Amino acid sequence: MYINNLYMVKYMNSKGEEPWHYGFEHKQIDEKPIERLIEKIQIKEDDLIADLASGPGRFSIEFAKRVNKGLVYAIDISEEALETLKDSLNKKKINNVKILLADISKKIPLDNNSIDIVFMANAFHGFVHGGTWSNVLKEAYRILKSDGKLAILEFKKTHRPPGPPINIRISYEELSELLLKEKFTPILVDDIEDNHYLVISRPK
Repeated sequence: MYINNLYMVKYMNSKGEEPWHYGFEHKQIDEKPIERLIEKIQIKEDDLIADLASGPGRFSIEFAKRVNKGLVYAIDISEEALETLKDSLNKKKINNVKILLADISKKIPLDNNSIDIVFMANAFHGFVHGGTWSNVLKEAYRILKSDGKLAILEFKKTHRPPGPPINIRISYEELSELLLKEKFTPILVDDIEDNHYLVISRPK
């Protein structure tokens, strides 16, 4: 069975001026890879999770189902995406997701050392391409507890659709190098499905 996921993409042109695309695209994600992703992240029921660049919250909702005693922060720069998430939460009667409107490349509106898991799906490559990846990782490091985890789901660096052009994608080797530069130690790299890989790291 396949389910719809909406995700926001924003890519700047080669001069860093106008975005090539800004909006929502439909993507089909099999439920089994989602379960595999959650299994790899090892979410506990009392975890505090920050879903960065959450878009309309496909993963925020899945995480919320598993943290009965915890909380999910869905953080995005798009009011439209967060309104979509708000509607979904109301329809599903989910009350353990807190919505935050913010630009994570500048400041994540959460306290230092407060989060068990920082998660980002299909978004980090955009910050790499836009030149703001370092601050995103610094902010993730700041809000993570010392024993917390950073989990990044990304498109494999292939021509296979859906997803951005191959020159915008980053490989897991490239991602791991960037993590090491910002005081993260990768502890797991795994395929989630044909078009995605997951890197989990811990703060040094």
